[in-house]
Amino acid sequence: MIKQALAALAASVVLFASVVPALAEGEQRVFDNADILTDREEQLLEESIADFTAEYEADLVILTERDSSVSDPELHAQDYYDEQGFGVGEERSGMILYVNMSTREVVACASGETKYTLSNQRLDYVVDAGFDQLADGNYADSFLAMIDNAASWMPRGEDPNAGNPNHYYTPVYEQREYPVVFLFAGVALGLISGGVMYKTIAKQYAAVSREATYQTQENTHLNLNRDNDVLIDTRMTSRLIQNPPSSSGGSRTRSSGFRTSSSGRSFSSSRRRF
Repeated sequence: MIKQALAALAASVVLFASVVPALAEGEQRVFDNADILTDREEQLLEESIADFTAEYEADLVILTERDSSVSDPELHAQDYYDEQGFGVGEERSGMILYVNMSTREVVACASGETKYTLSNQRLDYVVDAGFDQLADGNYADSFLAMIDNAASWMPRGEDPNAGNPNHYYTPVYEQREYPVVFLFAGVALGLISGGVMYKTIAKQYAAVSREATYQTQENTHLNLNRDNDVLIDTRMTSRLIQNPPSSSGGSRTRSSGFRTSSSGRSFSSSRRRF
């Protein structure tokens, strides 16, 4: 009887060990279809996403592709998020970061309760946080920077201007306090610099200089010509030609308020070309 119980326990352990990897694989959140990340970078991003999800109870997905047929990357990312069943809770809260290497566009979209915290305007800052690294080809660092920036917004709670397309944020910089010794050091440095400059200029003016001579009459010539411009029966017209819209890189396309995916769920979003 005891042997049978031990055998059953051993079988259960083996079965559990075989199931755990399958569950771990089901938690994949980095889908590098464009093959721009190494295996180690994908692992680091998965760990960062796991920490984000555990801390803020919001899902986070990274998707990269090479697909020139995608005309609306925001809708494409939102539909992918819906179709794959991502999200936490009944509202399926979370966000997706999407990069299309063919169209050179990056998109950030937030779903469920997360879209009220990561509003359109805040997602602009999320994308900006990793934009330079993305343009330089440092894709893993870019995604990590975006994740960190998104995490910085989560504790601030709901954005009162969420869904308002006409509201824009002004960066708020923290005020730092410096020791008084910095003030005295700055004054001392300024006095020393001013004294050195004064001595240098005074020395130059005190130097003996020779009077410069110049033969003005022999080296100067004056030519006067008389020209007449006669305009008879002349008309002038003007026309305003508008410049075409700029198509330079780094442009941002803003959605009007929240966008609706094909399934009818609403998302906040930010889109930029790199």
